[in-house]
Amino acid sequence: MNTLQQIQTKLSKLLNRPKSQPNYLQAVKRAYARFSQQHPDWAASFFDDYFLTHTAAPILRCVGQGHTKETACALALAWSRQFSWHNESKQQAFIAELTPVAGTFLRYLEIELGLRTTAWRLAVQAV
Repeated sequence: MNTLQQIQTKLSKLLNRPKSQPNYLQAVKRAYARFSQQHPDWAASFFDDYFLTHTAAPILRCVGQGHTKETACALALAWSRQFSWHNESKQQAFIAELTPVAGTFLRYLEIELGLRTTAWRLAVQAV
């Protein structure tokens, strides 16, 4: 099992945390609005509102659990799976390029959900 599959497996086990649907979707939309202004090329490359509210929705349930790097990688992997890749090394290069960008989106989402506070960071570190 490669590293990306291991990350995906770990994250799939963490996806059982329910969110308040209307507020959560609004937070995703606000975070995406900010993200798309900073990263218009990625927003135009199907890292968009539809992707985030459908394909990526299960992954985004991990937001706030202190696994931002793994979640960003899983988000980049999910994005890459929207396409047919004939060259795996090219796919891996796109995943590597997108992972920190996905991390930026996750930080915006954490801010919108009120999770980027000192109390939140301390609680996550204590776990």
